[in-house]
Amino acid sequence: TQADIDAGQVSNQATGTFDFQGTTYTTLSDADATNTIPDEPTITLIQSNVVDDYWVNKILVYPSVATDYIYVVSDELKIDKIKIVNILGQTQVEFLHHNSGVYQVSNLMSGTYFLVIKTDKGSIVKKMIKL
Repeated sequence: TQADIDAGQVSNQATGTFDFQGTTYTTLSDADATNTIPDEPTITLIQSNVVDDYWVNKILVYPSVATDYIYVVSDELKIDKIKIVNILGQTQVEFLHHNSGVYQVSNLMSGTYFLVIKTDKGSIVKKMIKL
């Protein structure tokens, strides 16, 4: 829907119901079996204006496994904003681009994140692991 596009994500959760030996059980779907948040919905990011593979390779993010800082640089694209999103689709931090390309991530918890990088050619999504 347009509201989902405006929000930048879709949240989806199913309800399952079954009978066992005369008792009815109901449960909610979970994003994965190993998480610490029970019965949370699956959140899918919606990317509009995503650029083609040629431009994706013009953005460098290093290190891919970060502790305190990441570097996001490009010789050919103008980077406007960087949003760091967790695997549930929740924005953790947003940065306006600055010339050094250095971004502090020490305040993030350990885990996998997605960087949504807004450029003059569209949005690019890169993955980062925070130790």
